[in-house]
Amino acid sequence: MSDTADPVATRIHAALQDTLAVEDELPESSMLRGWVVVAEWLDPDGNRWLSKKAGGANAESIPDWQLNGYLHEALDGGFNEADE
Repeated sequence: MSDTADPVATRIHAALQDTLAVEDELPESSMLRGWVVVAEWLDPDGNRWLSKKAGGANAESIPDWQLNGYLHEALDGGFNEADE
């Protein structure tokens, strides 16, 4: 594991790797290469905000261009369409 991985990112990465391997019926040798999680928060005063956490292989930090690419692809689609 890299020094750039934080404990929260490490736990998210492990949970995604374990879950996706089962739910999406990926081959056992599939490895999670990158991810982005966006969460909405609500405090007791009713204030709301978004936060994001992202990671690459082994929950390492990813550059902003990669994070933005994941978010763009999630909104605009097309990544898997080329494979169909």
